[in-house]
Amino acid sequence: MVQERKQKEVDYEKYCYYWILPGGGRPLLGSGKGFGVCHCEENRRFDEAIQKSGSYCKRLDCFALRARNDVRGFTLAEVLITLGIIGVVAALTMPALIAEHKKKVFITKSRYMYSLLSQATVSVIAEHGDISGWDFGATGGVGPTPELTRNFVYKYYAPYINYVKDGIKNGVYYMELKNGIHLAWQLDWQSGANATNVYMVPSFDGTVEDLLGPHRDYSHKDIVLTIGHGMPLRFFSWVNMNDRAGMINESNYGCNKTQPVNRRLHCGALLQYDGWEIKNDYPW
Repeated sequence: MVQERKQKEVDYEKYCYYWILPGGGRPLLGSGKGFGVCHCEENRRFDEAIQKSGSYCKRLDCFALRARNDVRGFTLAEVLITLGIIGVVAALTMPALIAEHKKKVFITKSRYMYSLLSQATVSVIAEHGDISGWDFGATGGVGPTPELTRNFVYKYYAPYINYVKDGIKNGVYYMELKNGIHLAWQLDWQSGANATNVYMVPSFDGTVEDLLGPHRDYSHKDIVLTIGHGMPLRFFSWVNMNDRAGMINESNYGCNKTQPVNRRLHCGALLQYDGWEIKNDYPW
């Protein structure tokens, strides 16, 4: 038998050895302490000792040996405490995460609709010429009915918008796009005057109603764009498009928390002005 000698234990990141006797005899795992006990020597000194004995050694991963022989489970109390901590953290963070996700969805869809209608407008102008020559349909004394609005859309925009169905609902002509967005159209008209522009109102929750309908929310799920004689396509704004303070504070349609959500028509313009980012003063 190989003579036992004093061995030095080392960190588990080093290698362990067990000895194999000549002829393939059973290995000796340290000083009779049983399988899995790691007694290690620095490589050079241990190898020299084995060579003198006529045996040979085999290297093992000490960490694997220790892990295999020192496994314990969690107690019920530990599991319950961990689940409780996870629940508290989730309760604190989930509302903020959900709100942030809704913001990103609103921004993404707003940018998409602006891009879609901008591209369609370029195509309409290429086919029908400058906006100043467009026929908006409603003439003096005749209000812009949903049917007149539909005629305008069919003539100019319908060929360039991919929609699955259209119709008239709540006195408003609309299109339903493939992604579920409902795009309402309304001609702008004043008694005794010709219609000179049109409102395009995408709703991201399927709302179809008048421009200032009670279910509109222009800071969270609806936006409004407009185009007309002498006015290229843009987000609705009663102030200069470079007047950020005016977009927020304008008394009729300002994008602020004191304004009813169905009258915050400037929020789309503000969102675009801020580089498609919801700032701290945005009324979210």
